[in-house]
Amino acid sequence: MPEQVSAQPANEVIGERGTSVGSSLKNTGAKPAAHRLPTACHSLLINQFLSPLTNKRQDAFGGSREDRCRFLIEIVTGIKRQEGSGFPVMVRLVAEDTMEEGCWFAHRLEQVGADAIHPDFGLGGKEVRLEPMPYSQAWRVYLAKKIKEAVSIPVIAVGVIREPWVAERILAEEEADFVALRGLVHSLKRYYNLV
Repeated sequence: MPEQVSAQPANEVIGERGTSVGSSLKNTGAKPAAHRLPTACHSLLINQFLSPLTNKRQDAFGGSREDRCRFLIEIVTGIKRQEGSGFPVMVRLVAEDTMEEGCWFAHRLEQVGADAIHPDFGLGGKEVRLEPMPYSQAWRVYLAKKIKEAVSIPVIAVGVIREPWVAERILAEEEADFVALRGLVHSLKRYYNLV
């Protein structure tokens, strides 16, 4: 059974997260990427704070939606404080544990300065987020479409988008503002022998 992180270590993680994002970018010269910024999905630590199924805390980080979101909000505002308000913060956000809460979290993150939301799955096994080939292309786009209704900042669609025309359709139908294409880009590089 996992142990509850006390408030002091939780605050240390928040501080370290805000500092480490900018430091790692400055030290490597890398540009901001979603995997370096808050990942609040896939059953990871931040997702566990957001979910009422895993967060049974009785302190400032548990209970109401606002309190369960506090850990993530403090990470986002900490990054902005450390790196400046112009530093882009995209949040990979759980949208599926309950869609209503996903929309609420997305709206709240927009209020505190998040620049984009990248909705995905939360609690659950890898079979949901590492789906087999028979899954329909873009089957997770409904997450982006729903979150897009709740916010005015860009929303990024992700998941089993294998062909360029599918990505173009998502954008043309305004289901998302951007499309994450990691697998597709790697496939195209191999197909066209691009570097």
